[in-house]
Amino acid sequence: MNNQFVKFYQKNWFIWLSLFLFAPLGIILLWANKKYSKSVRIVFSVIFSLLFVFVVTINNDSKTTQGNNIQSNVVKNDIQNTQESQKETVLSSEENDRNINTKNTDTVKQKNNTIVYDVATIIRTVDGDTIEVNIGEKKEKVRLIGVNTPETKHPSKEVEVFGVEASNYTNKQLYSDRKVYLEKDVSDRDKYGRLLRYVWLELPQDKPENELKSKCFNAILVAEGYAQVATYPPDVKYSEYFVKFQKEAQELGKGLWGVAEKNQESIANTNTNNNT
Repeated sequence: MNNQFVKFYQKNWFIWLSLFLFAPLGIILLWANKKYSKSVRIVFSVIFSLLFVFVVTINNDSKTTQGNNIQSNVVKNDIQNTQESQKETVLSSEENDRNINTKNTDTVKQKNNTIVYDVATIIRTVDGDTIEVNIGEKKEKVRLIGVNTPETKHPSKEVEVFGVEASNYTNKQLYSDRKVYLEKDVSDRDKYGRLLRYVWLELPQDKPENELKSKCFNAILVAEGYAQVATYPPDVKYSEYFVKFQKEAQELGKGLWGVAEKNQESIANTNTNNNT
């Protein structure tokens, strides 16, 4: 109930009037007037006294109730403010975990994942397993780790079997201006000065090994039969998965494995190019 509808006996004017007028004055007048018997005066004195006690009690209860209501509202507001603050903190923490950007805006880190990825933009494909990218303002040539596609542009070799198909596939998937995410293994560069990286089309949301086949382009090349596994220690982080994907591609006759019987020797030679 609103304050404007408070009962009359809870109003201050009634309380003070009762305290200082009715109760004391009534008792004094009763005992000053001798026409009333002693028993009558006692009865009315008790009545006035009870009225006095009643008014005082009502006033105290009203003040206590109002005080409790005020305190309750303060506590509720404090709780709401605390909950909102905690919610903002949690959201901020989740956002930071999901995408932690450092002062270098060309790196990104995923939640529950200690790997730091370089954000890159495709410039062009050199051949099936080599690309050029921009990392920030810097232009880099990148050699895909753990795979080897048939040669198409080697200065001392002819175009190898299924090389054109592999190069075209890479060119189609890693088109100009596409954003990709580069993951380092152990080595930073090969003997030609190229960055050695796993190329992710999307950042993995789960453990990286659970999404290799769908998001890591190195693994996709092997799984689709456009490349053979080429393991060069110490960069062997995903090698066991690549071997598994290659076996599956062989069994299904995918890509270069589909022409293996006719060109077995040529295909085998693509893996002897010493990671070129």
